[in-house]
Amino acid sequence: MGLFRKDWGKELDRVEELLARDLPVPALEIAERAERKAGADLQVRAAGLALRARQALLASVLAKVDAAEAAGDLEDAADWLLSALEREPSATRRAELEARRQALLDRLD
Repeated sequence: MGLFRKDWGKELDRVEELLARDLPVPALEIAERAERKAGADLQVRAAGLALRARQALLASVLAKVDAAEAAGDLEDAADWLLSALEREPSATRRAELEARRQALLDRLD
């Protein structure tokens, strides 16, 4: 054990602050790290915050997909969906995102 131990409780407080400021990417990175490294007493909180960060990230990406699609930039919309696919842990949700992405790619042809 090193001289300086990370205070995972404070780190999770920071995740909440990042989510409140609509910064899901750094929030998710910290929450995922906390899920792996924090003590058992913080695991549930870390998992809950990671889920919230994933949901916020997905909502942000889907807003960008919608905006790109509305602007007629189907390729950009498909790229944003690929970005969402890379972080989505749910197989069901990944299938939905992939179907939407494929529909956009089909429209490009």
